[in-house]
Amino acid sequence: MTTRLDPVKSPEQWNAYHELRRVVLFENRGLYGVYNQNHPDERAQNNYPMLFYSENIAVGVIRIDLNPEQRSAIFRRLAIRDGQQRRGFGRSLMQHAEAFAVAHGCTSFVVNAALDAVGFYQKLGYQLDTTSPLNDQKSPRMVKRS
Repeated sequence: MTTRLDPVKSPEQWNAYHELRRVVLFENRGLYGVYNQNHPDERAQNNYPMLFYSENIAVGVIRIDLNPEQRSAIFRRLAIRDGQQRRGFGRSLMQHAEAFAVAHGCTSFVVNAALDAVGFYQKLGYQLDTTSPLNDQKSPRMVKRS
């Protein structure tokens, strides 16, 4: 199986990126009409919206926010398309995301995990960051060092 993580560039890619995030991360959780596809963070400097492909089909998304001064990356809003979950795509997407961050000089990774995803990130080597003032009980901050 061929997988890749590509930056979102074309209008078609932006549509696929937002549709996947809106459905999986918001509507599937009962949050209708609140997703903002025009949020300025999506196009901020050092933020990289990405589509994850398997066999040339977009099956996932993530936004990678790089902080060059701290040599860290924050992985935001990872989502795998309905019907494609629990097939290893999330793990593969995170491997690609970490490799992207390392290639950009990062040595630490951060996620603010949904409560139902904490176990997934722990299996990938992330640990709860209970001492951070940025920690939130609704979306715990988790960290990993490369």
